[in-house]
Amino acid sequence: RQIRPGDWRGNGWYRMMRPAGTMIPSRSPGQKRCGTDLAGWTTSRHPSRRGESSVMNICFAWGNNSCHMRGRITATNCGDYYVYYLVEQPFIYYRYCAA
Repeated sequence: RQIRPGDWRGNGWYRMMRPAGTMIPSRSPGQKRCGTDLAGWTTSRHPSRRGESSVMNICFAWGNNSCHMRGRITATNCGDYYVYYLVEQPFIYYRYCAA
């Protein structure tokens, strides 16, 4: 069994909040950022209208490869913030970033 960060509760809906940031970044933060070795960021646009949801592509940066591993999540625009349906990654070193 792998040890997980304290705020991770498995697959489910999450809201990014300050001071970490309020949304998943749309640019690679690079390797060893966001408190982990492989930082997750999106290559997709966030939904623009309140109540709109969209499937987004996620990449995890490692070394010179900003998209070492790929995945998909769902984001919902809640007006003043987004919520994300995040899925478990294969190793604890893969974490979603906030900006």
